[in-house]
Amino acid sequence: MMQQIPSQAERHRNKTSISLHLFILSVSLSIGCHQDSWTRIKSTTQTKNMAAEAYAQSQLQRADGVCLAKVVRIVEKNEMPSDGDHFQEVWIEPIHSSGRIPDWIRVIIQHGGNMPLESIQELSESMKTRLINEQSLQPNQRHWFLFSDDYDSSKYPYRVAGWWPHRSDTVPRAIIDAIEDDQLRKARIWDPTLDLLAIWQSQLPTSSISIRSANSDNQTMVPLQLSVQGEIQEVHFYHQPFSYEMRWLESADMHVIHIETRRTFSASNDYNLPPTTYRVNLAFDPTNGKRIAEWIAADQEIWLMKAFRQFNPENGKLTQEIRFELLEQGGFEAGADTDHWYRKTLTVYDDAGDTSVRTYRHEYIKTGAEPVYSSTHWLPVDQDISTTPP
Repeated sequence: MMQQIPSQAERHRNKTSISLHLFILSVSLSIGCHQDSWTRIKSTTQTKNMAAEAYAQSQLQRADGVCLAKVVRIVEKNEMPSDGDHFQEVWIEPIHSSGRIPDWIRVIIQHGGNMPLESIQELSESMKTRLINEQSLQPNQRHWFLFSDDYDSSKYPYRVAGWWPHRSDTVPRAIIDAIEDDQLRKARIWDPTLDLLAIWQSQLPTSSISIRSANSDNQTMVPLQLSVQGEIQEVHFYHQPFSYEMRWLESADMHVIHIETRRTFSASNDYNLPPTTYRVNLAFDPTNGKRIAEWIAADQEIWLMKAFRQFNPENGKLTQEIRFELLEQGGFEAGADTDHWYRKTLTVYDDAGDTSVRTYRHEYIKTGAEPVYSSTHWLPVDQDISTTPP
């Protein structure tokens, strides 16, 4: 009996079927190897050193990023001739991670700058105790990193709070668990002055932020929960004057958590501003959650103020209010060289309920399109225009 020769169409179908099966098999093996690799990593790299475990757990309370990463390239730069340092940019690619991971790590080779000789010698001496030097990280190597503002600069590069080579049994279990459970997935910032941790999740229409002690053993502070309208962009702690608009209270212990947001105003809003999107910055007392101030600015790269309010944190009453307006008329009368001008109206409220009002014009901003920061260069319109307001 003669064997039937498959047609060209049948041969094509068979070849396609084989290719499909091989593809599915390769994907399955790849997934399996990936899972086995992570399982193997967890079981073979973790340490049983209790001191290392305790250190990792303590540092994780203030950390904002943890990862197993691959070194992809190293760029050496020498900025000593221009008052800088000689250093490496060690670029990393996260393999498994949680939280905020930098693109690269700055490893100092030699300190430079126009510093006194004693300072240079002191820094050079401190480099002898550093655990990471220019030989520690090499391309294609894998390493575990913990990132935090609470780092020891005598041991590690900037913001590196922990480092463990990949193929070793020195990695604390807490580091592996933090990655596997994605413990640092929410944005966070640590304040070293008060040892507070702010953790937030940005979403519309309302974002939430929690403030608590970074020390899990501290039971004296009750965690605060704040809700703010709009999307949170940045969060910062301040303990000294940082704003031209805000009058810093005469208290040595004034603390501020500053929350930057983007918010779209409706036609009916507290500031009687046009319904559009604004940059809205908020200030609260991080120890009790009381409101301190609000800034409203145009939603653009250059800071152009629209309104500002400051409150007495003790009773919540308004202490001052500033209105900013771009006007097409009246500039000449206000002392400007054009009829267009940018006006600031400051209203101050005292404890007795009385108010005082002063008007200023901006020295450079006329239309709002000028690339000029709007918080400075204000001139009073009811005094000598060469006098800078306090």
